[in-house]
Amino acid sequence: MNAVAAVCLLNRIAFTEKEYGTADHHVRALRKLTAGREWEIPGFCWVLLIWADLHLTGVQVRAPYLAYHVHPDFRYRPLNGRFQSDADTYFQEVLPGGLAVSAQFRDTATQLYQRLRELAYSYDVRDFEWNISRGMSYEIAYRLAETQVTVDMSGTLEEEIITIGCQMHFWGMSKPFVPQSGIQSFQMQRLSQLIAAMPPSTLFTRWLEHTGNLDLLLWCLCNAAGSALHQQSDNISSTSSHQLPAWLQYHVTYIIELLGVVDPEDLESRLHKLPFAEDWNRAACRSFFSGTLALDDRTLSKTSMSETTLGLFRDLRLIFDPCVHRVKQVEQPRPIFVS
Repeated sequence: MNAVAAVCLLNRIAFTEKEYGTADHHVRALRKLTAGREWEIPGFCWVLLIWADLHLTGVQVRAPYLAYHVHPDFRYRPLNGRFQSDADTYFQEVLPGGLAVSAQFRDTATQLYQRLRELAYSYDVRDFEWNISRGMSYEIAYRLAETQVTVDMSGTLEEEIITIGCQMHFWGMSKPFVPQSGIQSFQMQRLSQLIAAMPPSTLFTRWLEHTGNLDLLLWCLCNAAGSALHQQSDNISSTSSHQLPAWLQYHVTYIIELLGVVDPEDLESRLHKLPFAEDWNRAACRSFFSGTLALDDRTLSKTSMSETTLGLFRDLRLIFDPCVHRVKQVEQPRPIFVS
């Protein structure tokens, strides 16, 4: 296994340096090295191997190169039906299938929705079995990669936005635990290509007509807003101004006003119907209104959006800043993924 570990290390270096072509060649070499030997790979090496492949699916639209195989030490076990009931019904009600969302995609989205909620729960509960979290992360990332390829070839606008929203949610809440470099930027670029040039009213009218529910779109846009801050925290100094891209700012402002969301608790209650991670989503809910909502008259502030964007995510930055993460982990140590 020394050769496999060595190539995984080379892959990780190339990925961190954003040399994705080189990292891709390393994965192809790993596929040859491990072909027919999946059952021989020890657990620690399996973790290195799967992320060598899957972290690249976050910056490329492609299916995983390595065959799906969960090491016995990391196999997923259901959480006693904790989320089963709402997972079975929510997407069936919100995404009835037909013109905007196929029945096949609805079934896939329902499964992703359930796994993302369970993974968020495992991250938030300190005594959870972390090897099970790793197994769930592997399943989600693998399924997301396959789904992304399918919707990229033949999916509707709604299916593409939902899939990107799931990608942003997964990689965003998993940042401290799974390797990633440039993933948020790639997903943001893909979302921008879909809706940046579209007037918010057009997007929301179409979404409402095709799905009958805007909460799912709100969830996708909130994940995008978190990803935008996440990306800026990685790339610019703490003294720089943190602003949403203008197109995303317009869409977020429009949907908040359209839905009549008046405070963080209201926003949080809407998002709780969907995958919800404490560090990723709750901080966003409570920071959303620090600069954009005038709570005295419950209307959106339209005075200076460029100035208020910083306030909107001021507290959120504490969650995503890499330096803050290190301090947080010292105070409350958590097992992390080997990368």
